[in-house]
Amino acid sequence: MAETPSRPRERGPTRVALLIAAAVGALGACIVIAVLTSLPPALDAAAARLCQAAIPALNDDGVGLKFGRAVTGPVQDSLRIDYIATAAGGAARRREVTCRFERTEPHRAPRLAGIATEGGPLSDSSFYFLNRFFLEQSGEGPAASPPAPPPATTSNGSPGRNGEK
Repeated sequence: MAETPSRPRERGPTRVALLIAAAVGALGACIVIAVLTSLPPALDAAAARLCQAAIPALNDDGVGLKFGRAVTGPVQDSLRIDYIATAAGGAARRREVTCRFERTEPHRAPRLAGIATEGGPLSDSSFYFLNRFFLEQSGEGPAASPPAPPPATTSNGSPGRNGEK
């Protein structure tokens, strides 16, 4: 019997190499999914305008303000604006404000949910007054107004007081 020369066996990817490639691919996909789902929704120009509109109320009258750009804030659904406040005497001070927003449906106006400065978050009452008496008056609000109550009716569906239905 004549021995046929054996050809060297062509080596394709080994089973271990295929498993490693599959694991690396799966890990890469998991990382991409984790990064995409952890990113906050893009806060648009309207949110930046609303946040910037609150800054004058957080400073003394007559303070000159020079705004930096709005960047993603430290918590989800927030943005931060760095700015320089220059007092009448010429002393300039670097400051920052972080605005947190409620999630809303796409293409709806942003709803302000909270504000913090480098000194900490505004109290609930300060936040309410800022919204009610500054942002709404400046034309930037209602920034965080609750939904309107339903019209008053009686138990039989007839109009309530003052002819309301």
